[in-house]
Amino acid sequence: MSSSRDFDYSRPQAWRNLPQQQERMGNSSAIDYSLNNERVQPVQSTDRSTNSIRAASYDTMSLTYSGAAVADNASVAAAAQGATDANESTTNVINAIRSSVDTAVDTMWEARRKREKAEEEADQKLLDAVCKASLVEYNARERALEDYESETTQSSQKYQTSSEALQHAKIIAEERKRAAMQTVIDSKTLAQQMKEKAREATWLYEQKNSERLAKQAESQSLKLREAHEVEMRAVQKRKEEAMRKRTEAEQKARNAREKAEAMRRHVFQAASKMRANSRRQIETQLSQEEVQRRYEMQRKLDEIKKDKELAHQRKEAAAKKAENARRRAEELCLKAKQAQAGLKSSTAATSSFSA
Repeated sequence: MSSSRDFDYSRPQAWRNLPQQQERMGNSSAIDYSLNNERVQPVQSTDRSTNSIRAASYDTMSLTYSGAAVADNASVAAAAQGATDANESTTNVINAIRSSVDTAVDTMWEARRKREKAEEEADQKLLDAVCKASLVEYNARERALEDYESETTQSSQKYQTSSEALQHAKIIAEERKRAAMQTVIDSKTLAQQMKEKAREATWLYEQKNSERLAKQAESQSLKLREAHEVEMRAVQKRKEEAMRKRTEAEQKARNAREKAEAMRRHVFQAASKMRANSRRQIETQLSQEEVQRRYEMQRKLDEIKKDKELAHQRKEAAAKKAENARRRAEELCLKAKQAQAGLKSSTAATSSFSA
């Protein structure tokens, strides 16, 4: 596995593909190890076959030669076992790195979900505040309109009632006037039947009575007119008061709307500022964590590389020891052949000498 390969951990696709890439790297490391193991196995099988041939063919060798061969075989087996342990430790380190990277990815996504949830809650609170302000403004306007309509209806009813009373008074005055005229006619008829002396008194009485009735009708008409004017002034005053209250209510509603709008802008600006600060802090924290993760990963990759180099050196040393053992075995085999040839020649010489 190469330590120069870098990943873009800021992209979610890179995080999702990281386990597959690590698995491919692990598989390639396993394949390299299997190939190296296959290269070592022929040497070990050759050593085993050589040892078996040597044990079968040369039972007559001395104990010194047999002890040296056993020691060489033990050193070869120990070197192969050390290479296997190094590869197992490399696999464990890779698994640990994969686990730490998965944990870091889960932590980053959990922080992102919490940040999105906080933004949604802030937007919902802002929307609730704006809706409450709009509802208060609407209720104030509706109350002002209902008060104005109620006062206008009452004023119209009072005006209609006063007009009916004035008309009734006029009818009564006309009836009284007609009754008075009839009385005058009757008085004239009676006066015509009376003597000449009573005619002057009757005329004076008629004149005074007519003046009295006219003044009375005029006085009643004037009182009714004044009462109507007072009522009209009161109605106009109430109307002006209602208009003033309506204007004040509209002004209050407008002020409330402006205040709510200013509050909404203030809340929105505060929320935007807080959101920007939160995003900046989170990005700073994520960048620091990213630098730390890259540093840790590079450090672990360097350690893995060192372990691989150490395992490779051990494997080369084991191969060198195996080669030395093979050469020593060949030398021993050659010496054994020479000894066997010498033994055969000495046996032949002894047999010829005895013959």
